[in-house]
Amino acid sequence: MKKIYLVFLGLGIVLTAVLLFFVTTAKKPAIVVSKKQIDGALLAQVNDWKIGLDDFNKRLKALEPLAEQQKLDIADVEFKKKALDELVKTVLLSEEAKTRGVDKKRDIIEAIESYKQTLLAESLLADVLKEIDVTDVEIDNFYNQNKDYFKKPEQVKIREIAVNDKNTADNLYIRILQGEDFSLIAAQSSTADSKNKGGDLGYLGYNPDEKFKKFWEVAFTLDKGEISNIFKSEDGKFYIIKAEDKIEGKITPLEEIKEDIKKALVIDKETKALEELVSLIKQKAKVIINEDLLK
Repeated sequence: MKKIYLVFLGLGIVLTAVLLFFVTTAKKPAIVVSKKQIDGALLAQVNDWKIGLDDFNKRLKALEPLAEQQKLDIADVEFKKKALDELVKTVLLSEEAKTRGVDKKRDIIEAIESYKQTLLAESLLADVLKEIDVTDVEIDNFYNQNKDYFKKPEQVKIREIAVNDKNTADNLYIRILQGEDFSLIAAQSSTADSKNKGGDLGYLGYNPDEKFKKFWEVAFTLDKGEISNIFKSEDGKFYIIKAEDKIEGKITPLEEIKEDIKKALVIDKETKALEELVSLIKQKAKVIINEDLLK
């Protein structure tokens, strides 16, 4: 019984999305399909409202990703019947709402006008932006001009020992130079949180928020396997660190990030095109904005 309930619950979620999609994202609101022309054979009619089979399938197709998330098949006949039934119910309720004058309410009129404005703006933007593209030459130029940005930072695998006084640091340093295991000494004597991992901090890239300036200066001058001299932190502790491994910084190959660059350049072009369009329209329109009222 629980399994059946969950199936119907999932179906209900998707059907709710179906109705929301028909009402808010169709190029015409669901209840205003043309009286004179429909796409495909007549699928359903409520008074003057009609919807064709092709109209219905196109709109249903757009919901496929959502249906897949709910593990439902939009091609299933029962699913289609249920979706159509829910749509017809919505139209019937809408028609009755008009009969009762609900469409004359101010909030409804404002909502419809807001929807209309959004739909018109989106349609205009789609027409303006559809021709925007980025060439391989533009991608190559951007990559070559910004190679430092695409450089993977140098990383060092560090172990640390931190103690509160110089004498302790000196004694530990001597033991390390005599061949004692760095990680074992860190686990036994370090006051840093990393002592539980034998002082292991993993691979580190420069991050001033994580450690102090002197730490990074020392860490990135060490060669693989090298142990630092004792140095003091800003809070008065004494450090010894070991570079267990080192990964040199390198530039990410273009092939790995070409699509990301293209998407970024397309967005940049679209943003500029939108700003230019709005600026041009603004010059011909009367626009009054009282930002002080927002305070």
